[in-house]
Amino acid sequence: DSKSYGESARWHLAQIALNKLRDDFPEAERLFGELSKSGAYKQESLYQYARAQMRQERYDECLANLDRYVRLYPRGERVNMVYYYRGWLPYDHRDNATAIRELKKYISRYGRKSGKSSYIYGFLAWTYMREARWKEAIDAWQAMLPFGNPLVAGKAYYWMAHAHHELGDDDAAFKELDRLRKRYPLTYYGVHGEMLRARIQ
Repeated sequence: DSKSYGESARWHLAQIALNKLRDDFPEAERLFGELSKSGAYKQESLYQYARAQMRQERYDECLANLDRYVRLYPRGERVNMVYYYRGWLPYDHRDNATAIRELKKYISRYGRKSGKSSYIYGFLAWTYMREARWKEAIDAWQAMLPFGNPLVAGKAYYWMAHAHHELGDDDAAFKELDRLRKRYPLTYYGVHGEMLRARIQ
């Protein structure tokens, strides 16, 4: 085999190991690690190398290599996902302080313009909910309303109502539930909003 063909073959084997074979993440890590050092696939391989570590829940190593990706490829096509994982990984491990800091960085950088933005706003809101920081949670859910679809905005109305109830302000909770009923009545959160209304009353 030519050197070029060998590199291409290793690239495809690494992809199979990472995305098709559940028990072969270490092999994916080994192959992507080799490919990240040089060659035509080195930029994408570094990102996938970090993902292989993430799939093995070695988050510290994963984050270190994601940071390395940004240093080496500041305009790389995976930079958006690096900032996403910087927020999501601590969120997933319930490291709330780090998650809030990194999720805010993502929002500062991308706002609502990214395809991942609605997830990031939701992660931030839910992190405040975990910590019973109800007023901050309400502000975070409020910021999701401009996404304006039944799932995202509907979720925001529902959880704002819940947070107001936790603060002892049921009048404000009912106002959010009224908005939910008016805008998204026959949806998942519309139905659950009626259930929450019944529990509060």
